Amino acid sequence: MSVPNMKKISLAIATIIALLVLLFPGCRAPAPDATYTSATLGLSMRYPEGWVHEEGGEQVILGTSEEIIGGAQLEAGVEA
Repeated sequence: MSVPNMKKISLAIATIIALLVLLFPGCRAPAPDATYTSATLGLSMRYPEGWVHEEGGEQVILGTSEEIIGGAQLEAGVEA
């Protein structure tokens, strides 16, 4: 192969890789996290930026919006 053809092939491969990175969300860097810390409960955890949390007694509820967590109640040992 000649040098101009190799440059064309290299450019085509670089373009394909760039498009794949842009098109597939899993290839992007994850969104920054927020951190929830409770001295009362003795825990600290990271959750996606933009989520909301609600504390009540000995429970913490995390969700993507106030609508989702408003009125939600968890029982001990039950995963939501």
